[in-house]
Amino acid sequence: MLLSCLPGKQAPSAQSHGDEPGEAAPVTGCPFCKIAEEAPSSPDSYAAPSKPVPSTLTSTPSPTRLVLTSDRFVAFHDRTPRAAVHLLAIPREHVGSVKSLSGKPGAELVDSLHAFGRQALEMASSSTSRPSSQRLYGFHIPPFNSVDHLHLHCLEYPLTVTGRIKYCATQSKGRKLKGWTWFVEAEQARGILARGRGVKVGSVYADQAEGA
Repeated sequence: MLLSCLPGKQAPSAQSHGDEPGEAAPVTGCPFCKIAEEAPSSPDSYAAPSKPVPSTLTSTPSPTRLVLTSDRFVAFHDRTPRAAVHLLAIPREHVGSVKSLSGKPGAELVDSLHAFGRQALEMASSSTSRPSSQRLYGFHIPPFNSVDHLHLHCLEYPLTVTGRIKYCATQSKGRKLKGWTWFVEAEQARGILARGRGVKVGSVYADQAEGA
């Protein structure tokens, strides 16, 4: 039930790469690497990465329903949506998962991917006046992820019954940056990484020694 971003697709067996964007080549057998390779990127997006360009179904042979592309990221509709609008935003470069990120580079990647995901969801939204409280952005944490390629779930409420289970995050409180859960919100992940902690299924505390 939890592993359904791409039905029938297993996570590639290749080892995940480091947390520095731009250091990893596409991984054979990774479905998201294939989507990233096939997704077009306008020359304008190279000149102005902060201004991604819309993509259409006809611009790529892939059946993936693209929403937005840039030189760094690609956003597309999830094939098994669990919300009124359900997108996935991925980096073009292969990064294993949110668990493989660390430190400032990891926090910056999450921040940039989150900003891109917000823009994509705004484009795909069923309402131009939807408040931010009606949207959710986050990552599944291994081993509860479906594909070993970092992907941000961008969801607009309401969620389905299954969606409310799959995308259930715990709130940060005091020194606790995250409680026990398989899903972490993007802002939580960025805060954990910025404090030098790692994202994991278990609880994460601000003053917790790494590996504890």
